[in-house]
Amino acid sequence: MLELSSPIFGSPMRNKCLALQQALRPHLSSILQPSSSTVERGQGNYAVVGRGNSLIADICSAQAADFRLYSDDATFRVFCAGGAEPDGICTLDVLDGLVELGLLDIREKARKVAQLCQWNVGILVRWQDFIALLPLGLSQATNVSQAVRILDGDPELKMLLSAVWDYRLPFQKTMQHAAALLGLMLVLEPICDTAIAALMIQWFVKAGMSKDAPDPALRTITRLVTYAASIKSLEGESGMRLWRVYLLITEWRQVHLDDTKMELAIQVLGGECARLQHVTPGLGNDVFSALIKCLPHGSVEARIFAHAYSVVLAQENYGEARL
Repeated sequence: MLELSSPIFGSPMRNKCLALQQALRPHLSSILQPSSSTVERGQGNYAVVGRGNSLIADICSAQAADFRLYSDDATFRVFCAGGAEPDGICTLDVLDGLVELGLLDIREKARKVAQLCQWNVGILVRWQDFIALLPLGLSQATNVSQAVRILDGDPELKMLLSAVWDYRLPFQKTMQHAAALLGLMLVLEPICDTAIAALMIQWFVKAGMSKDAPDPALRTITRLVTYAASIKSLEGESGMRLWRVYLLITEWRQVHLDDTKMELAIQVLGGECARLQHVTPGLGNDVFSALIKCLPHGSVEARIFAHAYSVVLAQENYGEARL
């Protein structure tokens, strides 16, 4: 901090460091200030983490019994552990502790997590933080478009979503995260289908801008649904909710979902199951079986879904045979 506050180093954080020094000065007598005993700090294994961090790494190694590392850099915490189990803490641990002591409630903690995301701090965002940040008025939305507008108008939630579902991240990574959250929300009864669909649309819009997103756009949604079905046991109401959420997202995208568009949506999902079966034998059939059980037995929708699965699977196998 001494270096960062010096005009010689030209740090853009100089003013903040000076303010922090001013705040700490009255408490210096009660603050332990460990120092490194390493002479050649620029040499050896510590050189890879830079001069400033090498001091911290040396202290963690030589004085592990006296001090505990506080860092939001998970990789650095692992490095400083020197092969042992990392025992450092990060800001999330502090926030969890404040919640446990009753000094923060869940929603206040989620807001601070969103702030960390805005500051580009690399943290693990838990599903509870997503749920806690959902606007209170979301449950009053009468349709998906209204629910989407409510989410769009919440700056803290937008900060969180922009960080976790950044369109510059690999499609598969954000899709897996969104699908895991989707699967979890299906069993949370207080969260209605409209709210779940609106939140997944937030992911859909961002994922659609990813350079490795599937084409056409509807397959972005079917990939989400099939992955959610592959990692979550669909039993009873949760399976029917997944279908309803899928059709709500499709309806939002199509503006109006008539019989023809609904049939196409069911066909595309059946085709996605067939492609999954072709790529990962057994898994695609398991997902198809789980989804069709959630449709009324013998219904038109079930027949459309089964027919699409059979046709696309035959096409995929025929194409492979020709090669």
